[in-house]
Amino acid sequence: MSNQAKCIYIDGFLNVDNKPLPVIIKKADNGFNYATTEIATLYYRIKYHKPDKIIYVTDIGQKTHFDMIFKIIEYLKIKNNKTQLIHIGFGLMLNDDNKKIKTRAGDSVKLKSFIMNSIIYAKKILGKKKYKNIKLPHILAINTIKYADLSNKLAQNYIFNYDRLLKFKGNTAMFLMYAYARICSIKKKYNEYNTDKMKKISCVILTEPIELDLVLYLLQYRYIILKTINKLDPTILTSYLYNIAEKFHSFFHSCNVLNSNYGYSRLLICEMVQHVLASGFKILGLKLVNKI
Repeated sequence: MSNQAKCIYIDGFLNVDNKPLPVIIKKADNGFNYATTEIATLYYRIKYHKPDKIIYVTDIGQKTHFDMIFKIIEYLKIKNNKTQLIHIGFGLMLNDDNKKIKTRAGDSVKLKSFIMNSIIYAKKILGKKKYKNIKLPHILAINTIKYADLSNKLAQNYIFNYDRLLKFKGNTAMFLMYAYARICSIKKKYNEYNTDKMKKISCVILTEPIELDLVLYLLQYRYIILKTINKLDPTILTSYLYNIAEKFHSFFHSCNVLNSNYGYSRLLICEMVQHVLASGFKILGLKLVNKI
């Protein structure tokens, strides 16, 4: 008991005054809180659902809370040997002043407002360029927000800067989308102007070191996906996709696709890159467009 509230104290957990940190199970007014709900929920899920893993994803500030809840589950012998309890803590999105993003009035920014501002910036980036897909600014904005979050080291805070993240270079959604759109353009031009006598080949012929480097890196995709799942870390996949896009752009500038005896072979490499980017974007919940 602590001030008439029912609590659990766990060895090793201390507050800022170096005193035992309580987990309040029942408040003094007989009300219940998150800890009570968490324990009851875990009891039900472990007993009836029998999952291999239960993963909680919250901001890093709740790490201690979940560490204590998981310890209580062990002490109460609710947890079996099969179910793994995991907490993934993520950092906060900050402004250029390294502070939480807020309105001028000091209130928290609503997601809808944040997305609308991102769409406005995306339209500025596109400028007066004509684009058939009227949803393009919306897609760019949503992709930018999601990718910025997923490509940042999980537990670290990060600065969301429109000018930096809405660029066609660097580790951004725009850079990856541009690589995909460029491949779409290459395929279209190749089909229109192709005179390649090798079109019937069914394999890739590697004539340049940069081609070999790109293809070998593409072959790591399955391993990257498995590693991302095992580590529960999306930055493994985002870093890989960024490197793919970089290697592709280097390949594109060094190896002629449209006017080469090895044009069709190089087109196959382009299609491999396109497939990996499309698959990776789908896993990350992002959308691709054929033209920017």
